[in-house]
Amino acid sequence: MDRNTVLVVDDSRAIRAVLAHALQGEAGLRVLQAGNMAGAITLLESTDPESVLAVIVDLNLPDAPAGELLDWVITHCELPVIVLTGSFSGELTERVRRAGVLDLVMKRNPLEMEKLVALVSRLYQNASRKVLVVDDAPSSLRFMSVLLGHLNICPVLAGSAADALQKIEAGLLPELVITDYNMPGMGGDELVAELRARFGRNEVAVLGVSSVDAPETAVKLLKAGANDFLNRPFLEEEFYCRVNNAIETVTSYRRLREASLRDFLTGLNNRMCLYQVGEPAWSEAEKTGDSLVVAMMDIDHFKAVNDTHGHHVGDLALKHVSRILERQLEGEIALCRVGGEEFCAVWRGSGLSQCVEQLERMRSHLEAAPLCVDDLELGLTLSIGVTATLSESFQRMVGLADEALYKAKNAGRNRVVSA
Repeated sequence: MDRNTVLVVDDSRAIRAVLAHALQGEAGLRVLQAGNMAGAITLLESTDPESVLAVIVDLNLPDAPAGELLDWVITHCELPVIVLTGSFSGELTERVRRAGVLDLVMKRNPLEMEKLVALVSRLYQNASRKVLVVDDAPSSLRFMSVLLGHLNICPVLAGSAADALQKIEAGLLPELVITDYNMPGMGGDELVAELRARFGRNEVAVLGVSSVDAPETAVKLLKAGANDFLNRPFLEEEFYCRVNNAIETVTSYRRLREASLRDFLTGLNNRMCLYQVGEPAWSEAEKTGDSLVVAMMDIDHFKAVNDTHGHHVGDLALKHVSRILERQLEGEIALCRVGGEEFCAVWRGSGLSQCVEQLERMRSHLEAAPLCVDDLELGLTLSIGVTATLSESFQRMVGLADEALYKAKNAGRNRVVSA
C-alpha cells in the first residue's frame, strides 16, 4: 500500500494549515489534522497504519502538555514521528532522542519548517530508493532494517561482501550501501574498494559502520572510498541524518545527469544520450553480428509552422510529434530529439523490415492525427530515413540515415526511405 498520509497534530490552526498546504501542494500527500491528543488518537485508530507515512507531533498540546501524545504514538503505533516544539532544552532534546524520533523541529522558525516539509517529501520518495545493507550479523541486519523502515526504505540485505557484489552483478544499482567493517572473508574496506572500481562517489554512496573503537578503522574505510563513517553505538538521529545526506547527494547527482541527457521541451532523450547509447550498441553489434537500425526523422515544413502560427504552436507541434513517437515506436533502445525538428530512433536486434513497418505505421498515424490548438487544426507529417548498414562507426550510420532522410524530402516528403 502507498504510504501517502501524514497526520499533523498541533493546537495552532495556522501551523496546521501551513504544513497541510505545503505537504499537499509540494509533495502531493494526503494530510489529516488534529488540534489535540484526543483528536489525534481518534484519527490514528480509524486510519490504516499501512497508509501512514509519518506523524508530526507538537510536544505541548492542551490535553497533553508534557509530550504524552509522543509517548502514546511510539508505544501504540510504531510509526515514524517528527516532533514540533517551541523551544529547545537539553532535557527535552535528550528525551526526544531516546524516544527514537526522526527529527526535532522548531516550529517558530520558517527555515526549520521548510526543512520539515523537505524531510517528509524525502520520506515519501524513499519508497523507491534502493539501499543495500551488508553485515554478517543477522541481528545487525534486523536492526538496520528497522531503522531504515522508519525512513520508509525497504532495504536489500546481504550477509557478506561476496553476497553484496553478487546482487550488484545481477543488476542492483543502489543509491546507498551501508557496510560493516569487520566481516569474515572480504572486509568492509575491501568491499568499498570493489564498489569504487565500479561506481564513482556520486553514483553510489557508501556508509561504513563499525563497533571497533579504533580511529584507523574510519580512515581505512574513507581511504577505500566510503562517503561517510558511523561508529557503533550511535544515536538513531545521527543515523537518519547520515543516511538522508548520502541519499540526497546521489539522487541530486542522478537528477542532474538525467537532466543533461533529456530534451527540456519534449522530455525525450537528447543528442548526447543518442551517442552514449548508440556507440556502445554499435560496438556490440560489430562484435556479435547483431543487427542495428538507425532512423532519422524530420517534421515537414516545420519552419512554416513557426513563421505562420508562432513558436508557441511550434513547441506544441514538437511535443505532439514526440508523444506519437513514444507511443507508436516499440523496442527502440534510444528515441531522441537531436535538434530543431529532427528526431532519431535506434533499434538493436530488430530487422530493417520490422523497423520500417513500425515507422510506416507511426508516419500514417501522425498524418491522421492533426494537432488541435484552439480553433486551429494543424496537419503534421514526417520524412524518415533509415539504415541497417553497419558502417565503420555509429556516427557514420547516423549520417547514412540522414542521407536517406534527404532523399525522402526530395521525393516529396511524408515517406520512409531506406539507405
